[in-house]
Amino acid sequence: MKKTVDPILLPGLYTSHTHTFFGSDAVTATTTTSEELRKGCTTMENPNDLSALYYTSGGNKKEVPISRFSVYYIITGTQHSDLSVPEEGVQDASQTLLLFPNCVNPDDLSSYGYAGNSLVNYACPAGMKRIPQLRFSIRYDARSFGEWSSPAPF
Repeated sequence: MKKTVDPILLPGLYTSHTHTFFGSDAVTATTTTSEELRKGCTTMENPNDLSALYYTSGGNKKEVPISRFSVYYIITGTQHSDLSVPEEGVQDASQTLLLFPNCVNPDDLSSYGYAGNSLVNYACPAGMKRIPQLRFSIRYDARSFGEWSSPAPF
């Protein structure tokens, strides 16, 4: 769903640009609590997921329709994000996996990192503790673009 609100950066105001939201449809310009989000319906596959996730829409690029947006908490997996855009046409869909940090300094929550990604070293950086990792899996429906050559039309 698309809305011209940003309750985190511009609470109480309407924005000049559009955001695409996932999760609870109860998001407004003045939403501040999860209790307010629980009053809505979800756009997520899990009917209990009433979180609010969003990104800025529009601009000078064509927006690719999203066919599936899944959110997971995982304990394993240490890659950073893979946000590359294919240089050549794709058949039906493209997928992005965004993996958030899985290690944090318990004394300073603004310090975070990633565990090693080898079978030999799977530990967090020194002074950090392992936390569940948040993963966004976003599948884009690219059929409306047909085949293209570089650069990608989105």
